[in-house]
Amino acid sequence: MLILVSAAVGLLGSLAAPLFIKPFLAKREVLDVPNERSSHASPVLRGGGLAVVFGALIGYLTYILGMEAAGIDFVVIATVLAASLIGWIEDDKGLPAQIRAILQLVIGVAAAGAVVALLGGGPVVWILGAVAIAAYINVANFMDGINGISALHGLVVGIAYGAGGLAEGLPWLALGGFVLAAVFTGFLPWNIFGGGLFLGDVGSYVLGAFVAVLAVGAIASGLSLLFVFGPIAIYLADSGFTLIRRTLRGEKWYEAHRTHQYQLLTTYGASHLTVSVFVALASAAAATAGFISLSTAESAVWLPATMLAVVVLSYFLIVDVTRRRFASRGLSEVG
Repeated sequence: MLILVSAAVGLLGSLAAPLFIKPFLAKREVLDVPNERSSHASPVLRGGGLAVVFGALIGYLTYILGMEAAGIDFVVIATVLAASLIGWIEDDKGLPAQIRAILQLVIGVAAAGAVVALLGGGPVVWILGAVAIAAYINVANFMDGINGISALHGLVVGIAYGAGGLAEGLPWLALGGFVLAAVFTGFLPWNIFGGGLFLGDVGSYVLGAFVAVLAVGAIASGLSLLFVFGPIAIYLADSGFTLIRRTLRGEKWYEAHRTHQYQLLTTYGASHLTVSVFVALASAAAATAGFISLSTAESAVWLPATMLAVVVLSYFLIVDVTRRRFASRGLSEVG
């Protein structure tokens, strides 16, 4: 019950925070100016992820004040706050790419090290976890290109991890998952219903760090890899495919672009909300396959694994069919 109350407090905090955050951002002129990657045509306030940070902080404080929290709870919220600081500096002042990468890796090393110290897993989990946290911060940032996509991703992943935490008797994972889902749900109306507010780097960094530290903790706790990777499979597949394709073409992978699979759908006329819901539904289907693996015998793990593979392949197939359909109508392809 306290976990659900904490999530509700986080949701209300994230929903209400933009009322005072928007004037603050406007005064500082923290704007997202359109570039080659953008799906908007005019400057929009960014840095709205501060509302998500506020919601997560008061959600965790509610839990911590309500009972004796575990050490891993402090690790999760500390990781979120550290990532939000880097993201905010990038939104407000800007940071060189090399500095951002170093700081993200520092967060990864510290967070993964703390997770391993508290939950186990050994040096391998520490090293891979550190890289994974830094990498997923960037994945979330790369995928944050249209209204609603990041908030819905936080909702889907949060529910999946929260439900897994309840099923497996891991209160820290249930808390983290449901707070993650709640705070990004609270921000959603400000992003898709004319609120004129973007998450910005502070929001996407928080999303990536929040998801990744929960994932590393779940792996350190011995949960199924399919369960952990299921909810994030679509994000990883889209980002990974785009990165490989751009690299093979000799393009600079770190430069702004609009060639992610989901971005191609918006290029051909689909609305931001339609595409964001499509990505979220695909992620939910993949998460379902992962969740099934928690109760699947080792000899039958091929079933949820096959389900997950089918979902990911279907995602790419739908995008490809859409591309071909529009191309057949005389519209040129992009990317």
